Amino acid sequence: MTQDTTDTLSRKGLLKAIIIAIMLSIVLLVTMILPAEYNIDPLGIGKRLGLTELADIGEPSTVSNANKQKANNQEGDQTGFQSNEIRLEVDPGSGLEYKFYLEQYQSLTYQWTVNQGEIYFDFHGEPANDDSGYFESYTIASASQSEGTITVPFAGTHGWYFKNNGERKIVITLKTQGVYQLRGLVN
Repeated sequence: MTQDTTDTLSRKGLLKAIIIAIMLSIVLLVTMILPAEYNIDPLGIGKRLGLTELADIGEPSTVSNANKQKANNQEGDQTGFQSNEIRLEVDPGSGLEYKFYLEQYQSLTYQWTVNQGEIYFDFHGEPANDDSGYFESYTIASASQSEGTITVPFAGTHGWYFKNNGERKIVITLKTQGVYQLRGLVN
């Protein structure tokens, strides 16, 4: 082979590789990226693979002590990967419990902040199908914010008890991500 023939073969191979890369990029864009990032699923493949759930961002909801029943009815039992932002109002001298159901070894990523001061909280979990009253506290403190990721040691409800020991209403903004069922306020 001459040098010209080798250059022509190399250029043809390079052009072929570029075309294949572009085609593969388009396929990945349509089947994976658009469903997972933007909930655009023209072929329906993203839904079958569970990717459209990644793009579903929960609507923020406001919860106060006065409308606990209404909030419980609105939360529902959606499962799968979720991202939620919840606004909780805690009156002075009052407390509330907000929970999620997770299977064993699932992870919950969370971040919460309060609009003023500090709030007492007990971050804990209760095993499923356990009538003994047992619960395991992960953190008990007073703070104005908290964030982290927990991999739960057992299947059951996991969440926070918040108590406002102050004299003014406290608003908590709670952001969560993970594979869970949103249980909401617990009476």
